[in-house]
Amino acid sequence: MQRLILAGLLTGLAIASSPVPPRIAQSQSLPQSSETRYDVYLAVDKGLRFVYPEGYTIDSELFYRSPEPAAAAQHSWDIWQESDYLPFGGQYADAAIAAGLPPHISIEIFPNPKNQPLQDWLESAADFSEVITVAGQGAIAYTATGRYTFDGVLLNHPDGDVVRLQVEYTDAADPMRQVFQTVVDSLVLDTVSETGAVTEVDYRRLQETLMAGDWQAANLETIAILMRLSSDYDYLYPYIESDDITAIACADLQMLDVLWSRYSEGRYGFSAQQAIWRSLPDTAGTLRAEQLGEQLGWQHAAPPEADFISNALWRSDTELQYVADAPVGQFPWPGVPSLTIDSLIQNSGAGCGSCTIDALYIESDRLPDFLTVFMARVDECLCSDKSAEAL
Repeated sequence: MQRLILAGLLTGLAIASSPVPPRIAQSQSLPQSSETRYDVYLAVDKGLRFVYPEGYTIDSELFYRSPEPAAAAQHSWDIWQESDYLPFGGQYADAAIAAGLPPHISIEIFPNPKNQPLQDWLESAADFSEVITVAGQGAIAYTATGRYTFDGVLLNHPDGDVVRLQVEYTDAADPMRQVFQTVVDSLVLDTVSETGAVTEVDYRRLQETLMAGDWQAANLETIAILMRLSSDYDYLYPYIESDDITAIACADLQMLDVLWSRYSEGRYGFSAQQAIWRSLPDTAGTLRAEQLGEQLGWQHAAPPEADFISNALWRSDTELQYVADAPVGQFPWPGVPSLTIDSLIQNSGAGCGSCTIDALYIESDRLPDFLTVFMARVDECLCSDKSAEAL
């Protein structure tokens, strides 16, 4: 498997950025708030992934049917504020369309068979444009006016297509613009085959967040990378089972460890977790994994009083300490974002009778068995003679 290895990684290469337009800033970290939750979205067939916050949902007409052969956009996603979300049988209700759909974020991918430059894809109504860096490459940021005012970004996909992101708004202070900024800042385009198998993982976003000391964003990025590398990723059930771990190449685990170890000065990363794992007795069953979780700060001393359903000891992503002096080895955390778990519970019903059970499983019951297998894989990979070859 080929991988996009960062030039000068081990010498601390500074990542250059292009001029920043006044309307679309370039930040490399998530807005920091202990009360804000984030989730990751992965598009398997196009290698696209990004982060979005609580209070928003992702949908697309193309989730329900294939695009028309003559349609300009062959892949699309919409990000809606949950209170504005109006799905209707795979389409949007005629009455809602007639009244004008509320402002939202759209992400579209257009075939570019003639290899036209990005400038040719710029909106004719654009009254502002400038070059910025998005997903590690030059992109065009612009602002235009139509039914709504909207900001947009154009960039090239690794397979030659053109990616367009746009946000609509009526008020310049609309929080949807900050969500758009988060999506743009966190956008990564991995290279995947026609079957959706990853052929190149882009680690630049992870390096950027670690360099900035943004442990929350770096942890989310690591979760996204591991899910991308999983052999059986499923957006509806986005977690890695024990059976998927062997599909993760040693070179990728080594790269993740090098990045975390380097930018945390050895405090975080798989090597730090491995040292604690090896210090624990090699017990039968999952006791060793439970002890590891306790030492890494992934467990409560006792189940929270409010948690009367699952009686879980394992902490969620909102209960971790995203600081430089959190317990040694606390990151990267191998859990599933709490927003994903909440989504499963909300979808429980006629369409998914087992969703609540699945949610409780991935929240806590999954971790002991998962960690036992995962740490065995870490032992195999970090002790392998292949380590130097990967870097």
